[in-house]
Amino acid sequence: MHAPGDDHAPMPAGLSVAPEAGDAVDNMANAKTTAAQTSSTQQLDVSHIHFYADTDHPKNGTYTIGQLANVCVTVQGMSANDTLHMVIKDADGVIVTDQYVPIVPSALYWHQCIPVSSSKLGFYRAGIHLMRTNLTLAALRSRPGGYLTYVVLPDPTLRVQYPASQTFFGLQMPDTITYLAPNLGVRWILASWDYGWRYGEHQYPGQFLNRRTADPTFPGSTDKVTWKGGLWQLYEIPTLFMYPIPDAQAKDWQTTPLPVILSTASFMTAALTEGNPAGVTWWATFAQEAAQAFVDFHPDTTYDERIYQITWEPRYKGTYDQITRIYQIAYPLIHAVDPHAIVAGPSASAMNDAQRMFELTRFFNANLLQYMDGLAMHTYTVWPSETAQGHSVSDPDPQTPPGPYYTLAQSIQIAKQQISNRIGHDIPMYSTEFGGNTKCPDSELPCVSMELGQAQGLIRENLILMGEGLKLGVSFYGSDYVTPSEQGYYGLYYNLDPANGWYHPAKVGPKPSAAAYSAMTYLLEGHHGVQPVTGLGSTAIGYAYANTDDTDTTLALWDYYGPRNNVSVNTGASSVVVYDWMGNGQTVQTNNGVITVNLSKDPIYVKGVSAAMWGDGSPGAVKSSVKSTASSSSRSAVMPRINNNTVSTSSR
Repeated sequence: MHAPGDDHAPMPAGLSVAPEAGDAVDNMANAKTTAAQTSSTQQLDVSHIHFYADTDHPKNGTYTIGQLANVCVTVQGMSANDTLHMVIKDADGVIVTDQYVPIVPSALYWHQCIPVSSSKLGFYRAGIHLMRTNLTLAALRSRPGGYLTYVVLPDPTLRVQYPASQTFFGLQMPDTITYLAPNLGVRWILASWDYGWRYGEHQYPGQFLNRRTADPTFPGSTDKVTWKGGLWQLYEIPTLFMYPIPDAQAKDWQTTPLPVILSTASFMTAALTEGNPAGVTWWATFAQEAAQAFVDFHPDTTYDERIYQITWEPRYKGTYDQITRIYQIAYPLIHAVDPHAIVAGPSASAMNDAQRMFELTRFFNANLLQYMDGLAMHTYTVWPSETAQGHSVSDPDPQTPPGPYYTLAQSIQIAKQQISNRIGHDIPMYSTEFGGNTKCPDSELPCVSMELGQAQGLIRENLILMGEGLKLGVSFYGSDYVTPSEQGYYGLYYNLDPANGWYHPAKVGPKPSAAAYSAMTYLLEGHHGVQPVTGLGSTAIGYAYANTDDTDTTLALWDYYGPRNNVSVNTGASSVVVYDWMGNGQTVQTNNGVITVNLSKDPIYVKGVSAAMWGDGSPGAVKSSVKSTASSSSRSAVMPRINNNTVSTSSR
């Protein structure tokens, strides 16, 4: 989660409205013309020629399977004939079409919409070149020059909207493109910034309640998208503790004493000041009010569970006991307001090596598990996450033991074991941020060559997280962004909007990850991990997934080194449907239940396998020992008691 430049700017409340299919807006003025490299010693003067190209869904380049798709090209200022050369390739660089279109301008103008392939699910990159004048498309915001892109996605009206407890896939995304959630299959998102202490109550204690009193729509909800298919339900996750910033010049938090110990402050976290009144009192009041607001805006009729993150990447300068203190105060108050709450944390920024796992151990040593119902983590890892990765030589914690290093799956298993050893059972686990940047190394530009790896890494990490039993995964990020401190090309979509802020694009274009993500959510939403698929080969990996009633069991298979041909898998079924990673399926008859497939870095999905062999009731199924969410009464001994704006607490 990356804060906007304006620390006090909340996410807008209300409904996001999706445009109808084919709702084209002429954004061609945002495009530019560039001359391609040429070996000719004579270069035509093309400065007077304006060359634009876009899809006929120019806001997002996104189509539903079966929709007609067009690339529309306009050339102005051209007096002589030319030829348009358009080569369309899929995500793996395979040429789909290669065509030449004659350009015969009239009154220095030519415009034509050219039908392009849309009968097969997937990502398409259309390279466009004017041959005589040697012009091609220029870069547009975060999209490199030479091409435009579009995707063909599954029909969102056929998607099943599962309750929150059965829903896995989420995405952090800007509010301006939330309308794409039905197309992508996004269900979990982050809640309004104003549920965080820094934003909801940035000036003085009690401001949150005063704002709610003055404005009944505050802090609101952005969890519904209206579109042509009806109402698309999103599930929000609030993050409550982001400490208010004392700043006299900005008129932020003028109350003294300060709410936090500033010497411990970094990023979103700082240690609370004790005393009465002080940070402990004010934090307790805010946590209770924010939870009440969240319940009010997210009723049980919609949410069958509500997840509250407390901290966000607490890489600060205080102690682990001080982090636990933040949870100790908030935990009973949130449960008193919301009996169905799941309090989760600490949302540390990675968990794939010795340093990160050692940090997690220190959280547990500080008794943090007593005050949370679920483990939330940011599962960033150096891709491929199937391999063990080392940590940086500039290790931020001198107490970190050297090695060993872990795969993502091993890290999850180690965390589960640590938790079980301490409290005797598992707790739900959530990944609330992970993704990959396509920024070129040592450059301020994106790399087209890194986009395929981004898509493969993002999809496979989702598959590992679900396969290893996590309850949800929130990928990062909906579209590219750039801040003064970071080149953020994490997007499933390019940012193509020169006019608006990087975090609020009105125009985007898809990357390969958008199409692969949409296919994955379409095939696996409503499922959970059952067991790994073994025996595929040293670098091949697979998982079995089942839906709640075990009526639909699916395998996902891939080779992270790839390719690996002629891999045999016993499906236990007479026929199955094998899908490529973009969602295109083909029915395959098995040989006594066995199919032979070719694996690569692009995962494939095998649907319709035997539940008796691969489902929840199968001999190899990994049985969960997760207990139900603890009630607030189990922590009543440390519950802050709020009376007349004062708090009495017991410190441990």
